[in-house]
Amino acid sequence: MGEIEESFKLFMDWVVFLNGLHKLGQQILQEYAKHLEAYRRAKSEEAEYITRVVASAPSHHLSDYLGPGGWLEGTSRTFAAKLDSATTRLWIYLNEVHDCLDHLTGISKDAIKEQSENDVTVQLERFSLSVAGEDEVEAERARQNDHQSGRISFSEYSSMMALIYNMLQEDYEMQRKIVEALGLDTPSDVLKKYCSVWAEQPCVKSYMIDRARSWVEDLDQSMH
Repeated sequence: MGEIEESFKLFMDWVVFLNGLHKLGQQILQEYAKHLEAYRRAKSEEAEYITRVVASAPSHHLSDYLGPGGWLEGTSRTFAAKLDSATTRLWIYLNEVHDCLDHLTGISKDAIKEQSENDVTVQLERFSLSVAGEDEVEAERARQNDHQSGRISFSEYSSMMALIYNMLQEDYEMQRKIVEALGLDTPSDVLKKYCSVWAEQPCVKSYMIDRARSWVEDLDQSMH
């Protein structure tokens, strides 16, 4: 196995790890959405209780009647703390993704260090054009052709790494914008859309990831 093949396998190991991280981030965002809705319900019940107290005893001190409803305030504070925790974990997640992307950058740069920047740019442009219009059916056909043709070229390995990195980088930027936009005033429909977009990963072509993973499988089989 050559150096480029070893670099590609290592690169894809990190891609698989990032996929697992993505699922963790998605879970945390869903938790945030759940806690935000619960927080809003608690605050609404708290406001309704105060309104009823004021309406039923306008001539007395409000503090005389708020004691029995103190659990409502405690509930809202509990969910507020859970929201803070989820937000902190989302930022930790983003930092981990950023570190992984740095690793991918290092691996891909080492893999193409013998090539000039112009050569790499030309290779990437050619590869991008060849896969730009692929859908899942065409990608499956390409995987079959890859398997039948045998050895993958240096330019295909390096270009695939560049394409995957660009997709994952765009996905990271999208996730970061979502986390930056989160707040107690985030509308429920917007938060639902955030969760949906996060799960769908519109920037990532999963069939291209699958094609790259099939190259790794072929490499593993060639070693046996």
